[in-house]
Amino acid sequence: MKYQNNPQDLSISYKVKTYTELEKLFNLKDDETPMFHFMLSLLGFKHGRRVDIKTTDSSSDKARDFSLRTIYPRNESDMDAYYGLIAILDNTELDYNQVVNQIAFERTAVNNTPFLKMTNVRTFYEYMLGGIEFLEEGILCDGPYPERVAVLLHQYLLEDDSEISDTLAQLIAEEGVL
Repeated sequence: MKYQNNPQDLSISYKVKTYTELEKLFNLKDDETPMFHFMLSLLGFKHGRRVDIKTTDSSSDKARDFSLRTIYPRNESDMDAYYGLIAILDNTELDYNQVVNQIAFERTAVNNTPFLKMTNVRTFYEYMLGGIEFLEEGILCDGPYPERVAVLLHQYLLEDDSEISDTLAQLIAEEGVL
């Protein structure tokens, strides 16, 4: 029996202008949204930036809506993996079985929790907002100019910092896979 998730649409009112600039800068298409959100979530996690999904800021005069009711069913397995990975990374201090069985792959049909209130989904989007914040301060600091952003992203990617890789390797090693 496959337990279903009943997705809800997400509306953010934090760093909307920055998100819109990133969308234009990277020329995102609808089918690229889940992977882009995952990248933002990883950046937010890596830099310890987690922003409540209900947070608003003065630079956002209107909300940005994401139609998860249509995006999620088309990308269910990928998005479940993204939600699960971020939840696992965020809960390394807890028992692995508890994290995997009760948090990372939580489903709305199992516990009747609304989609955006499930720990895995909420955590993912909170780190996504943190990733937007990080990119705004670190990569878009000189504006959304493609050449400058490319240089800053290149520098960032060349940094010798592998915290997430180390964490993933440790988790895999604990499972006895390596």
